[in-house]
Amino acid sequence: MAESKSKYVQIEQQGGERKLFFRPIASLSSGSSARSYAMLRRVKRIVKKQHWPSEIIDGELHVGVPDNATGLAEILAQIDHVLDDMAKAPMLPHEVEEALSITSRERSRWTKDRRLSASGGRSFKKGRQLFFVTYDASKILELSQNPQILQAWRLADAQTKKDPDDAG
Repeated sequence: MAESKSKYVQIEQQGGERKLFFRPIASLSSGSSARSYAMLRRVKRIVKKQHWPSEIIDGELHVGVPDNATGLAEILAQIDHVLDDMAKAPMLPHEVEEALSITSRERSRWTKDRRLSASGGRSFKKGRQLFFVTYDASKILELSQNPQILQAWRLADAQTKKDPDDAG
């Protein structure tokens, strides 16, 4: 039996079957629990097609792989590819707010000030054309790992509120 490996899924032999374990790490989900949960659901959907028993327990996906299962290496490669794509996908405004623990007002202000850089935008039609900004997941991860940057931005905003334009 060939050795199967994955960048994100742990594989253990337990008795007569292999067990797969997947827990989204912060670098994969950019600190967003919404993205983590979406990744869990996507991986669960992939293994469900194989009719392998799976369940999510405390934010971790547990999958039982029978010994006679075939194609494990291909499925793990597919999971890795899907997760890589999801990790690179632009973040939506609500994901950024959740990952950075900021308000929508802060996100909006920091985007306008270009402190929080937008990576693009999307639009949809709901009666009229609506547009929203998306953000680079790697930059949001960097900010989530350096909360002092956000604190400095908040202090600068508070200072600006105290000292309105000195146009005397």
